[in-house]
Amino acid sequence: MMKKTIFFTVLLLTIIACKSRKKLAATSTSIEQVKPILKIVETIPLTDSLYRFTVSFNSIGTGINHQAKGEFDHFILKFNEKFNVRIMPEIVKWGREGEMDYCLKLNELNTQQQNQFISQTKELLKNSSYVRYTENSTCVHKRQ
Repeated sequence: MMKKTIFFTVLLLTIIACKSRKKLAATSTSIEQVKPILKIVETIPLTDSLYRFTVSFNSIGTGINHQAKGEFDHFILKFNEKFNVRIMPEIVKWGREGEMDYCLKLNELNTQQQNQFISQTKELLKNSSYVRYTENSTCVHKRQ
């Protein structure tokens, strides 16, 4: 009796899962339909608690990646010189081994410059160990 109940439960769940996948495929939205919505999202200003870009230097017992941090610091200086701006990250130290977050509002940059800064930072840090970055998120370790 118990085996039959389990069998029918699994069968029922499988049928439901298959039907919901078909519905999802039938109602999928193309990127062309989403583009106008994305334009609107780009222009929404960030709240005080959100940062346009955050770079975190983490550690797993050996300290942070000092080379990557130095390269990122140098990149910020060069970007400031190139565009005649003053990007000032909020640096939040949060760990015992030098862990820190660079929390950047990027309000001093226009949208194109923000995108350029972020894409160049990602390219610079893409192979760096113990470095994470996020967009449009809170500064996780910042004390309120």
